[in-house]
Amino acid sequence: MTIPGDTHQDDELSRLYATYSDGELQTLAATLTDLTDAAQSALKAEFAHRGLALPNQSAAPTRPDSSADESALHTFAANAPE
Repeated sequence: MTIPGDTHQDDELSRLYATYSDGELQTLAATLTDLTDAAQSALKAEFAHRGLALPNQSAAPTRPDSSADESALHTFAANAPE
């Protein structure tokens, strides 16, 4: 279903991404899953237009396990001088 204004937003994103350098597009593509559907589509279209391959999303850095950070914080707090 197309929502009014979506086409306008798609056009704006397409024009914006056309001004980006290849490096800027690569940097943006590293956060592809954080982008809206419209932004993802426009970015993929710009990559295709330039004949560039999207970076492998599985190679993107993963977020560390926050439970390990929390455990380290508790250990640090327990051993901190008063």
